[in-house]
Amino acid sequence: MRKFNGKSNLSGQLIENALRKKNMKKQDFCKKLQLMGINIEYVHLFRIIKGTVILKDFELLAMCKILDLDYDELKNLVDDKK
Repeated sequence: MRKFNGKSNLSGQLIENALRKKNMKKQDFCKKLQLMGINIEYVHLFRIIKGTVILKDFELLAMCKILDLDYDELKNLVDDKK
């Protein structure tokens, strides 16, 4: 499996920080994703946050919509790692 700086995705930390900022529980976040048709259980979300699984583009888009994240925040993740 391809990795970038030892992680399968770079968005996990951004997602975790946004959850904290919004004071949203991970279980509640999973429920909101499910209402959007994205079936992510708590264990899978934990793995996404830890960077051990690949995050699909449609999952990332739904997460950004719920957490009010924009493209620049995602782009900065890659720019900061260069």
